[in-house]
Amino acid sequence: MKDLLKAIGLSLAVIAVLGIITRLMFADEMAGKSILPVIAYDVNQDNYVSNSEFHRVNAKRAAENERKGMPLMHEPNGPDFREYDNDLDGRLDEIEFLRSCKRCHENI
Repeated sequence: MKDLLKAIGLSLAVIAVLGIITRLMFADEMAGKSILPVIAYDVNQDNYVSNSEFHRVNAKRAAENERKGMPLMHEPNGPDFREYDNDLDGRLDEIEFLRSCKRCHENI
């Protein structure tokens, strides 16, 4: 039992470190670009971004940018959420969300 608890603890530590490394990899690539964190899109705070949350926040950001006279990255109703939902579970986890941000900004 003691060995099992050690293995679980070690597994959780590895998962946490991998999460941090992944965030840092994307952070370097996205430095200096205006990107809201996933928490800004995760309206219901379930650690995922649904299709409706994704489009609702994008529409709000587009309206704010238009009001400020800033160019829009994409139309308020686009991009297509399904393009970013890699595992097709109907929601974006943090990694899928960060990848979607990266792809949007690569097209600028």
